[in-house]
Amino acid sequence: MAQKCASPLARAAEFEAELIRPADDPSIELHTQAAVPKLAEAPGVLAVITHPYGSLGGDMMNPVVHGLALKCVQQGFVTVKLDFRGAGRSDGTGTWRGRGEQEDVKAAVAHYSAHKVFQGQAPKLLFIGYSFGSVIAGSLLSLYEPRLLGYVAVAYPFSVVWFLTMFRTAEVQAPLAAAGVPMLFLHGTKDNFSSGATVEAALARLAPKRKTLFFVDGADHFFARRHHKAALLNQAEEFLEKVTADNVSFSAASKPREQ
Repeated sequence: MAQKCASPLARAAEFEAELIRPADDPSIELHTQAAVPKLAEAPGVLAVITHPYGSLGGDMMNPVVHGLALKCVQQGFVTVKLDFRGAGRSDGTGTWRGRGEQEDVKAAVAHYSAHKVFQGQAPKLLFIGYSFGSVIAGSLLSLYEPRLLGYVAVAYPFSVVWFLTMFRTAEVQAPLAAAGVPMLFLHGTKDNFSSGATVEAALARLAPKRKTLFFVDGADHFFARRHHKAALLNQAEEFLEKVTADNVSFSAASKPREQ
C-alpha cells in the first residue's frame, strides 16, 4: 500500500511495501516500506528508521516514525521503515535480547543498499531510532561507521535498556561511546521512562564524541501533542540538513542544548 507524501520534494517518491528476509532466519518475512526519490539529483543516502518496542504495540506506522521518515524523504534520501520480526505485519517473534531485531536492520541495509538508484555504489547511511528502535539502531553504529553520516535517537530509554535487551546494556551501548559519527538525542522533559537527569548522566558516562542533546519542553515519551511532535521533527530536520551538507562534518556546538 503506497502512502502519498505532502511536500513538493516528497511527492517525487511514494512509500511502497516490500518483503525482505533476514539472513539469520530466512523463513521470516519482514514487512518494509521504502520511498525512493525519482529526482536525478537525490543524494546517495539510505535512511533507516526503527520503531518502538513491538510487544507494546510499536511498529513502522507509529506517527513519530512516519513523521521522521517524511523528513528524510524531503531531504531526497532513499528512506526505509520496517516492522521488526513479530511486530506489525512481520512474521516471527520478537527476541528478548534484541539480537533478532539487529539482524532485521542488517537485512534492510543490505537489501536497500543494492537498489538500482545507487548504481552499484554503497550509499551513505543515516540511522534514526525511536525508543526501543534507538537502542537497536545505536547498537549497530560501529558496524556501519565508515558509511554513516549520523544517528538520531528519539526518547532513548536509558533507564530500561537492561530490560529491553535482557542485561545486554553494556554491549548495545558500547557503540555510542566508540563511534565518531554525529549523534542527536531528542528527549521529552516529561519522558515516562527516563528523566532528563538520567539521560544527561548516561551521555556523560558514555561520552559520545560528537553529540547534541535537545530536550523538548513538556513532552512525554510519546510526543502525542502536535507541538511536541513538531518541535521534535524540526530538530531532526535541522540535523539531517547539517550532516548531509557537511558530509559527516557536524559541530555539536552549532545547535545549543535546550532544557
